[in-house]
Amino acid sequence: MRWVMPLLPLILLVACGGDGIAKPSSSPTYEEFISPRLGYRIETPEEWTIEEDSLESNGESYPVDGFMSPLGEQDFPANVNLTSRSALGRTFDAIIAMERVTMRENWEDVREDELVVAGHEAVIFHYSFETYGTSYEGEFSPVDFSKVFVVIDDVEWEMWLTTSLGDRDRYMP
Repeated sequence: MRWVMPLLPLILLVACGGDGIAKPSSSPTYEEFISPRLGYRIETPEEWTIEEDSLESNGESYPVDGFMSPLGEQDFPANVNLTSRSALGRTFDAIIAMERVTMRENWEDVREDELVVAGHEAVIFHYSFETYGTSYEGEFSPVDFSKVFVVIDDVEWEMWLTTSLGDRDRYMP
């Protein structure tokens, strides 16, 4: 099993409502989650639920691990999803160029920032849109969406965060 240390701080900060500090003010109890499909382990806040799923893209299926916060007072629970796939034969620049096209074709007002994840160049895209809230009774909730791309040892990692509109900064490192 691989230990994906580079993504661990980013995931923990996001999952904990991170403001650059590894523990939120309410100090939740943590439990270990091991993902044999993606090859990492992480400690998550006990009250968050975890779902193992898959993503269909360009005719291929990729495993996805999803981490969801309790609903609380938000219309939409914060959630973090993580997937990986081989990056062999594709450069980081080619991956990002393709994602830029997809983002710009499908969303308005996409913001792009560069960051470093464990010494590796990474890119994060941010935008907002409306989706069904947790009740799924036809009411839409505006949400913020952020998606990080990083390539580490020929593996492309994607992590995305979805929160209620205006709540994103609570969860970003």
